[in-house]
Amino acid sequence: MDFLVLTFLALFLIITGTLLQNWWRRKNGLLDPDEEPPVVMADLKRCMDSLSKPAMLIRKTSETTSSWLGGCPPEHDSFVWPRCGGRPLTFLACLDLSETGVVTDWLPPSGRLLFFYDVEEMPGA
Repeated sequence: MDFLVLTFLALFLIITGTLLQNWWRRKNGLLDPDEEPPVVMADLKRCMDSLSKPAMLIRKTSETTSSWLGGCPPEHDSFVWPRCGGRPLTFLACLDLSETGVVTDWLPPSGRLLFFYDVEEMPGA
């Protein structure tokens, strides 16, 4: 199963279980209606924050950009096409970091990220 599906399933089970537990405790008089439930939204937010990962939304635009999907990577004298098991990997995308506006401590503010994948072996699929 995909990691994202498992993450959503885990969150769904945590939230549903918490709600059912609080409902059952209130129904059986084990929880005062005015009392704060044992698991509150702050606990759920902490759990979700621990599972979240930074992400970037890529969308189509009519503006000219230096980023693209498919085709060929940008030509550069020092570029060496990546290989796996002696086979060249398939080029997927070029992302110009100066166009993203994303500030992270692990990526420079400018430059290009090139994405390649082994479509024959399809690791991770």
